[in-house]
Amino acid sequence: MPYDIYDKYQDKYIEEYWNLTIKKYFRINVVSFLNEYVEKGYKIWIVSASPLIYVKPILEFMKIDKIISIEPNKIINYAIGKVYRVEEFVGENLDNIYGYIGDSFNNDGQLMMKLKNLHPKTLVKYVYTGHNLDKNTLIFLKKFNIEIIY
Repeated sequence: MPYDIYDKYQDKYIEEYWNLTIKKYFRINVVSFLNEYVEKGYKIWIVSASPLIYVKPILEFMKIDKIISIEPNKIINYAIGKVYRVEEFVGENLDNIYGYIGDSFNNDGQLMMKLKNLHPKTLVKYVYTGHNLDKNTLIFLKKFNIEIIY
């Protein structure tokens, strides 16, 4: 649907929204953490449940190598869809993934769980956004030994 209603006229508003609003929500500790890995030579990918046209402006703020996001004629990047989309690029065994940071159990949980099941030493972290730590999420994080970033 977002692609059905999108036109180039929106680009300046998308850019403005990132500059005036989204940028304020960047978690400095997460950005610093990711930048450390960029400096070590790791590639940073974003796996988003948002349409690519709305996520792409992050390239102006961080060194990102790939954005896997909602695109026309692709599997939706939500929950199990994130797993399928990442598998398209790295295979079903999710090889060569050093780490993953998620901020939504409903959206990121299946990919986090698969990573930890296949590669228990994979660095997986969960960002607490102030409203996303219910009892089930805490059980999940503890069971899979996933660190919380506050």
